[in-house]
Amino acid sequence: MVSRYGKMTFFSLLLCFAAVTLADVKPGEPAPALVDLEWIKGGPIDLKKAAGEKMHMVEFWATWCPPCKMSIPLLTGLQETYSDDLVIIGVTAPDPRNTRDMVKRFVAQQGAKMGYTVAFDPNNKTNLAYGMDKRMGIPHAFLVDKGGQVAWEGSPLDPNLKSIIRRVSEGTWDRTVQEKVDKKISALDVHLQMGDWKGVCKGLKEVLDIDPASEVAILNLFHVYANELHDRDGMREWVESHVKANSHRRDVLHLLAEFLCSTSNLFFRHPDLALEAARGAYLRGKDSPHASVTATYALALYQIGALDRAIALQEEALKVAKADNKEEVQAVLDYYKLCKRLRADLGG
Repeated sequence: MVSRYGKMTFFSLLLCFAAVTLADVKPGEPAPALVDLEWIKGGPIDLKKAAGEKMHMVEFWATWCPPCKMSIPLLTGLQETYSDDLVIIGVTAPDPRNTRDMVKRFVAQQGAKMGYTVAFDPNNKTNLAYGMDKRMGIPHAFLVDKGGQVAWEGSPLDPNLKSIIRRVSEGTWDRTVQEKVDKKISALDVHLQMGDWKGVCKGLKEVLDIDPASEVAILNLFHVYANELHDRDGMREWVESHVKANSHRRDVLHLLAEFLCSTSNLFFRHPDLALEAARGAYLRGKDSPHASVTATYALALYQIGALDRAIALQEEALKVAKADNKEEVQAVLDYYKLCKRLRADLGG
């Protein structure tokens, strides 16, 4: 299954927990200041002065670190998506393979691909303030809310990160719920190592009992049903039950619709369920329209051939899309209109 996370599935998710250890800075505590940094790209940023304006993500990385390089396009995408609410700061410290000159060359070579603020920590003061000497690896990130407190910490490769940022921004983030989810997911390693896919499914559904909108659980349930169990009926039964149980949740319905519309395995797409979930998400958000929700409903309609309705909804999505996303929404709208013209030329 290919989704917004590319080929990330449960396997790579487990890696996201490997770098987390006990340290001085924990979620719910004030974020330490950014101390004695040399600003390579963007900045300077004072977290205390910026409190109340935007969220901040402080991410620790190095030029020689392969997972850090993997996280760069993800962080750039997050910075673009949440440009109104979030500032991402990549902080790196010196070592023989990560000198000041090496960092400057690396950032210059990345150019727009590294589309966020970057700073060099020459004396490790910021690294030490965030307890990076007590962690097993990088990349490692801290999401700081508008009140200046650490809301979340973990790997920027965590597939759930986009959802976490959105929830922190909306004020709906519950750290205790996430701690329960993390504990439950970590416990699934035993089933994974044994190839017990039914056990994995059961555990992921238990995650959804805790957090019905867990992108990690939804993503991996789709993956396991389609690629490990090859169980179309089982997946359909699960989706139907999750839609019914969360018919009041726009976020849950939207996630299900997105995955149903985007899976590359047509046998597991279930267009009727995609349409039901997408319509439900759209109707439950009419008072506060969201471009992504509206565009997903348009996509579900397009996939069943309802071009006129798809075009009308995509036009709605364009009206409420953020400036940095309008080009993409417009491109999809143009595509739908082209399909309509081509169908008319065929007499269809």
